[in-house]
Formats: sequence, structure tokens, C-alpha cells
Amino acid sequence: MKLVRFEVRNYKGIEHAKLLWDDILVLIGDNNCGKSTVLQALALFLSGSAVRDEFLFRNKCVDEAHAIELIGEFNDLSAKEKENKAVQGRMDGEKWILKKRYWSQAGGEDGDEKWKEMLYSFSPTESFKGWPESTASWKGFSADYQPLIAKLPDKGAKPNKDKLDALRVLVMAEKPELVELTAADWVQNPGGGGNWKSNANSILPKHIWVRAVHEVSDSKGPRCRKLLKTEPNRTQFVEAGPDDQGRYQSKTPQSRLGPRLPAKTYLRVNMRLPWEKRASTT
Repeated sequence: MKLVRFEVRNYKGIEHAKLLWDDILVLIGDNNCGKSTVLQALALFLSGSAVRDEFLFRNKCVDEAHAIELIGEFNDLSAKEKENKAVQGRMDGEKWILKKRYWSQAGGEDGDEKWKEMLYSFSPTESFKGWPESTASWKGFSADYQPLIAKLPDKGAKPNKDKLDALRVLVMAEKPELVELTAADWVQNPGGGGNWKSNANSILPKHIWVRAVHEVSDSKGPRCRKLLKTEPNRTQFVEAGPDDQGRYQSKTPQSRLGPRLPAKTYLRVNMRLPWEKRASTT
């Protein structure tokens, strides 16, 4: 899969930032303008870690109205990735869009904070024609569903969640005329955690390589050159900041925020931020 859009709300000093790219975007700006914060937000999104620190919230506002929101849009999912339980039925066309929200609320009489997390996907929802309000018995399903119910292995006398999910998959494959799709919207993770969350986090690319910018000024003024030496199958970020003379040189030596990327996992992101002396790129 490939990440093609990343959006941040209420993370540290960022009120709202949206990054879209086809291949590589360059992250350039003055010191303390938010370059590293963008990378940290992305690392948090990909890691699956919880948030339990008020200093990560913009202006330390941790209530739900000021929740941290991190959104990633992925395309080029493999057939295996599309089979993941967090992806099945949760894609918007060929895109898988995942949102993570973090906030805190008072936990009880002692006033302790209770940290919360919720995951969402942006996708259409399915409704099934003639699906009974009560699914306590297979007999409650109409004649349209009975041939498919008979195909379920070890279906048992009474439906359970796994068997109902299997029936829905079978209906979509063999009787799509019984399925109606709504317009895509944010769909909350069923159950608020557990297996869906674990499955979603399990397929996110985990590793980010960070490489410093090389030779980013010349005699004609600030100019970014030799920004990136690409290496196949690795995630690369470029981060540049001015030195004491205002020249845009390497701020961070080559480092990495995770181990080497697995084969065919790629995500190369950089962001261009506004600053007083904007450098051109070549």
C-alpha cells in the first residue's frame, strides 16, 4: 500500500495541516515551524500507540472537542491487504482511508483523566434487503438468503457474529442485487477497539527512514539541491532548516525512526511549509 494523503488536527502546534502528494514533497522551513512535528504525528499514526500526554495536544486542550485527529489515505493495496478484516467492506473505491482520534475525559469522582481513542474508516455502508431485525435464528431470514445460509460451513443452530459476517460476504459475492450502498462517510470502528483496531494497525507501514538534506544553498541564494538520494523500498523524508547565516543546510544527520522497510512497502513524504525566506527547489 502507498500513503498518498496525511492530515493532522490539534497535534502539538498544528491546528490543521493537510499533505497530498504523488511521489515526494519537500519539508522545508525555519527552526520551530513544525517540520519535525509533522514527522512525529505521522510516526504516531503508523505506530498504533496510544496518546496519554497532554503536551501532545494543541494548547494542552485534551477534551473531545479538541481531540487529536490523524488521517491517512492509502491506495495501491495488495490483494492480501484487501483481505484484512479492517479493510474488507471499508474501502472507498480503491482507497482505504483511516482516521484516529485521541482525547481525554474525566474518569470519575476523583477527577482522574480517562484517555480515549477511536478509529474510523471513510467508506460506504452496506444495507441488505430483507435482512431481519432479529437475527436470533436462521429461520428469521427470507427465502432469498436460505440458499446462501445452507452454504455456510458449520453454521450451527443459531447465528453468531462471525457467521453473520460470513453470510454478508457471501451475499455480496453471489447476490449483489440484495446489497445497497450508502454514500461514503466516516464509519466508527465496531466495538471501539479490539480486533478491528489490531487488524487496522497490523497492516500500516511501520518504518520511516529519515535522510538529511545535502548542499541546500548556492551563491545565488537559498536553493535546495541534491535533496534526496533515493533507495528502493524505503520510506524517505527530507527535513531542512536554516543555519546561523540563513543558509538551508542539513538540520538532522541521517537517522531512522524504524528498521528497514519490508519489500514493496513504500511511502516517501516531505512537506513544504511557509516561511519568510522561501527556498526554491531543483
